[in-house]
Amino acid sequence: MELGLNFPIDSFYKGCIIDAETLSNKNGWWTAVLLLNDPKTNKKIIALYKWQQVDGVWKKRSSWKIKNNKEFSSILAIIQNFIKQLE
Repeated sequence: MELGLNFPIDSFYKGCIIDAETLSNKNGWWTAVLLLNDPKTNKKIIALYKWQQVDGVWKKRSSWKIKNNKEFSSILAIIQNFIKQLE
C-alpha cells in the first residue's frame, strides 16, 4: 500500500511521501512528521501536520514545512536551548 494513503494530506502531496511518523493520534487529534518530495521543486522537505477529526473526517488544522538544513539547524538550536530550561 502506498504510504500516502495512510495520512490525510492534500492530494498535491499524496504520492510524494518518502517516510512518515505519527507523533500522536488520540482524542480526535493526529500529529505527524512527514518527509516529502516537493512536487514543485523535486527537493525533499520535512512537514509537520496536525489534523482534527470532525464528523469522521480528518481536517488539517495546521502544517509547517522545513525546506533546508540551515532552517532546521536554527530551529534545533533554539529547541535544544529550551529543553535545557525544562530540567
